[in-house]
Amino acid sequence: MYRITVNGVDYTAPDLTTLQQWVDEGRVLPTTQIYSVAEGRYLVAQAVPGLRVTAGYPRGYPSPHMGGSYTPVPNNLVLAIFSTMCCCLPFGVVAIVYAAQVDGHARRGDQGAALASADKAKNWAIASIVCGLIAIAIQVVLMASKS
Repeated sequence: MYRITVNGVDYTAPDLTTLQQWVDEGRVLPTTQIYSVAEGRYLVAQAVPGLRVTAGYPRGYPSPHMGGSYTPVPNNLVLAIFSTMCCCLPFGVVAIVYAAQVDGHARRGDQGAALASADKAKNWAIASIVCGLIAIAIQVVLMASKS
C-alpha cells in the first residue's frame, strides 16, 4: 500500500498497479513523495521499486494551481500588437491570437505547443510588418508618379 499527499489531500493506492496508473495520468510526478507502508518510509516516485516514472512531466501537468511550476516561453505579444496597430491588421490579429495561446500551453506543461504558438505569432507579426512596409512603398511610388 502507498500513500501520497497532493495539495493537502491524502490518497491511498492499494497496489503498485494503481500507483503506476496515477503516474501515467500525471497525478504523480517523478519528485512526488510517496509513503511505502511495506518499507515504512517515504520515497520519491522515481525511487519506488517497480514504478516506471518518465524523466519529464506528463502533458497537461504541472499547472500552477496544482502546485507545480512551468518554464515561461516568450509569447511575442508586444511584437504582435505593434504589427497589428502599425502595419497590416489582418496578419497582426492572427499574430495576437497565437501569442495569446503561448502562456496557456506553457502553464499546462506543453512546452512544444507553447514554442510552436510563439513561433507562429512571431512569423505572423513579421509577415504583417513586411506587408505594411510594402504597402507604404507602393503608396510612396504612386504619390511620386503623380507629381
